[in-house]
Amino acid sequence: NLAFDADLRTRDPQWGLRWLHDGVAEAAAVGLALQDQVAMPSNNRLLVFGRVAPRA
Repeated sequence: NLAFDADLRTRDPQWGLRWLHDGVAEAAAVGLALQDQVAMPSNNRLLVFGRVAPRA
């Protein structure tokens, strides 16, 4: 994974692997919550986010 991450970052500094908890925090900051994770081939994951209902 380290070599893959380094390769992505040489192509574009904005690219690269991210920690799941960092992505969840970024999503929460814009009103989204992690709803599901789906295992995909080659140790990948599909992350499903949805809007959080506003508080009444």
